[in-house]
Amino acid sequence: MESITPTHWEEKSVALDGVKIRYHRTGGNRPPLVLIHGFTDNGLCWTRVAKALEAEYDIIMPDMRGHGHSVSNKVIFSTDTLADDVAELIHSLNLSKPIVMGHSMGGQTATILAAKYPELASKIVLEDPAYRLKTKRRKILNYIIGFALVLMIQSRINKTEEKIRNGCKRRNPRWHEDEIFPWAKAQKEFGRKESINLVKNMKERVRVNWCEIFPKISTPTLLVIPAHGMLKLKDAQEILPKFPNNNARIAFVEKAGHSVRRYNFPAYMKAIRSFFNE
Repeated sequence: MESITPTHWEEKSVALDGVKIRYHRTGGNRPPLVLIHGFTDNGLCWTRVAKALEAEYDIIMPDMRGHGHSVSNKVIFSTDTLADDVAELIHSLNLSKPIVMGHSMGGQTATILAAKYPELASKIVLEDPAYRLKTKRRKILNYIIGFALVLMIQSRINKTEEKIRNGCKRRNPRWHEDEIFPWAKAQKEFGRKESINLVKNMKERVRVNWCEIFPKISTPTLLVIPAHGMLKLKDAQEILPKFPNNNARIAFVEKAGHSVRRYNFPAYMKAIRSFFNE
């Protein structure tokens, strides 16, 4: 199958803090939109969303450090580092008040970005951000998740991209091919032995006390919460008042799992377009 990436999208790299970050950009004289992918994904895992929005936005899709073509053996992998990378990218590309949207790990990154750099983004969208809110459960979750991720990554090291793709199709029959092909490629890129080192540094992300972060976010915020995700609706409703000035709201998406857009693309796009246009 030919590449599903449109040929007019730019592919470039920028050096940030010793790590060369690859990004794709749709271009055009339009408002900027930065899309931050989740753990083990890469920038092109936003392909379907970018195709739907590129007529209205100049979309930038970076491979976050440790992912895609931005892999490094000496990667620092903390929420602060990832947020700093996005801030540097925004400055390097001279983006003016972009909307920043992140999924899972990318949602965590966008959260820290908005707290540390309130002047950078005009709005943030958090697609089932992978917050760990229960203090007593953080430590055990760290070990369980880390162990599971190591096994998952190791299982992909010797698989072909085609096998990874076919497995994804079997497990996720509702996913569009514009989701499956980039996802499988991203898993193969991430499934290198050195990538396992990144999992060992994930404890930093589990330690974050998110309830101390939310009050620092003045940027208008949309939490996209699926019916079957990591962040439960009741938990999202409990943290909503912690965002100042009634700046945050929830879009609840039925018939969707953690990768909300991959399971219910129409509802997802309707929610984010409504927020963008406010």
